Amino acid sequence: GGMPVGLVQFIYSIIFFTVAARIALHPERLTEYLGKRLTPILLTLIVIIFVVSQIHPTGSAAAPVGMYAFAPVIYGFQYGYQTMDALAALTFGTVIALNIREQGITEEKAVVKETISAGWIAGGCLILIYAMLNYVGMLAGGAFTGMENGTDVLLLTVHALFGNTGTLVLALVFFIACFNTCVSLLSCCGKYFNELFPQISFPHWVFLFAGLSMLISNVGLNTILKVSVPVLNAIYPPALLLMTDAGMFSSTSSPPCRNKEKASAADPFSPDQTGLRPLPDDTDENRASIVVTEYTYRLYFRIWSVICQ
Repeated sequence: GGMPVGLVQFIYSIIFFTVAARIALHPERLTEYLGKRLTPILLTLIVIIFVVSQIHPTGSAAAPVGMYAFAPVIYGFQYGYQTMDALAALTFGTVIALNIREQGITEEKAVVKETISAGWIAGGCLILIYAMLNYVGMLAGGAFTGMENGTDVLLLTVHALFGNTGTLVLALVFFIACFNTCVSLLSCCGKYFNELFPQISFPHWVFLFAGLSMLISNVGLNTILKVSVPVLNAIYPPALLLMTDAGMFSSTSSPPCRNKEKASAADPFSPDQTGLRPLPDDTDENRASIVVTEYTYRLYFRIWSVICQ
């Protein structure tokens, strides 16, 4: 006769996003609030889960099925869109720079250097974290089947490793990971839209985004993934191209397509230009996701080539 799960989830989401929004109002202090306190706890818990899963594996790797058997690299790459790390990174630069200046570094070149260093460190940590979580999930593949998403797999894994305590451990991992990202995104988006529309104050933007996020969070993970995948498939390719272009040509004053004649003469849709294999003529329904991914990248490669000309 307890409270309905939906009501508990709704109350929790209100508390979660209210606290996140209040902390997001102080972007210059996020290093103190998040980096020095919560992030070390998060990394420690993930390492503990990984190490214990190696000592007491829950199972063995199962044979790949579905799209992972047909095109594991492309499908895994596309599935990684759901982390949204790259999209978040595009907005985090402002907050990182603010926190660097808060440490007493004010010279512009030094701030840029430290921001780039922070990006490399964060990228390296993310590689290690996802490698550990993927390996834990791979070991669980033979023991737990028919799961709807990775959250279910991790939940069963930690329960098998730690019992009921494992559920609390995973809940803490999810809470810290989501809370850190939520606070940072609220702060970054609030500052960006405040600069774009200064008639609305920064705190109002922060609480507006927090309220919208709170409502969306209550529809459930599977629904969010179902709706977000088509959107991510559309916006991730140009985001990755933008970051690649900035990383490769930021030190040069000339545009990336310096040889316009060569760029215009080349066929952007050929495998030589895109690095993608030719699309099959008889693509069936099971391969639709891969086809959409390849065509999307070809489309944005074509747009990029035309802009450079």
